[in-house]
Amino acid sequence: MKKEVKLELGKKHDLIMSQAPQIKQLNSNFSRLYNNSKEYDLLRIREREIETNRLKPQGFRSYICPDESPEEIMKELMNIHGRTQFYVLCSGGKDSISIVNWIATNYPENFKGVMHIKTNIGVKKTTDWLVEYCEKMNWKLQIREPNPPNVYDELVLKYGFPGAGAHTIVMRKLKYITMRNFAFENEERKENHALISGIRAFESSRRMANYKGAIQRDSKLWFAAPFFKKTDEWVYDYLLKNGLKRTPVHDVLGMSGECECGSFAGYGEREKLKLLDPQLMDHIEYLEDQVQLHGTELAKKHPTWGRATNSPEEIEIIMKGLYDDGTIDKIKDLEEVVCGVECGFGTMKGTVNY
Repeated sequence: MKKEVKLELGKKHDLIMSQAPQIKQLNSNFSRLYNNSKEYDLLRIREREIETNRLKPQGFRSYICPDESPEEIMKELMNIHGRTQFYVLCSGGKDSISIVNWIATNYPENFKGVMHIKTNIGVKKTTDWLVEYCEKMNWKLQIREPNPPNVYDELVLKYGFPGAGAHTIVMRKLKYITMRNFAFENEERKENHALISGIRAFESSRRMANYKGAIQRDSKLWFAAPFFKKTDEWVYDYLLKNGLKRTPVHDVLGMSGECECGSFAGYGEREKLKLLDPQLMDHIEYLEDQVQLHGTELAKKHPTWGRATNSPEEIEIIMKGLYDDGTIDKIKDLEEVVCGVECGFGTMKGTVNY
């Protein structure tokens, strides 16, 4: 006859607690069983279907793939999460050019084109070069701008030029919201899209330490990074073997120059920008004058591009002025999805960018 145990709230029950080690061991054995099984997808598919389709998580979430090769990441994205339309985010740098070519070559039916963000605080030559290169490669290119287009100017006049601590704030205004608007432009894209990026763990000391998964989502907005575990050497080898080019701006700046918000400005970058894009530097210098004349008291503390150092207190003020509490919690996660090493020299790198 089974012994019944009457549970009382807040009281430990010796009979149940004595079984805890055994229960843990059984779970551990089962975990090893399905992790080593060739039928992994079949064993886990019910769980993934619940996570992906039935529950609608609010906020940011990552999905870990059993096998992190590019092919298996894409298999997971399509077969488990049901993503069928791939739009590849492209700055013009080596990582994004390589991933565009890989997706276009291996998933031609799902490849819907290239999405480039004209931040309006970037090097014009990069956008112009990408337009010509996509035409040459027969890649459909869609360019989007932040809304409003001068959002960077507004932020600078209100809060000053951003330092490293404020990069997440600028990134969200310039890139993330623009990507979200693009993904949700029509119902079909909203329900089936995946924004494919070339970000990689080995370009970022933060990614290497905090890596969660190559497939990520924020509610109905989906991202995937098939090359997440590839090295610089692997990417350059892929570029060479396939005869691909990157923006010539990279040879001067060490990055694509798509976004020159100044959060991670490197030594000599200002002088290089004067040579590459005199109009851009004219605009930056104009903004520096406007901050002195019309900026808020906070803005006047950071009146010079590329030299700001924001204190934690200032970051908190800016965050609370722009976002609600729920948005603040996920912004740092989104930075790792949206911005790669091409965003700024030294942004999230753990290695040298050649």
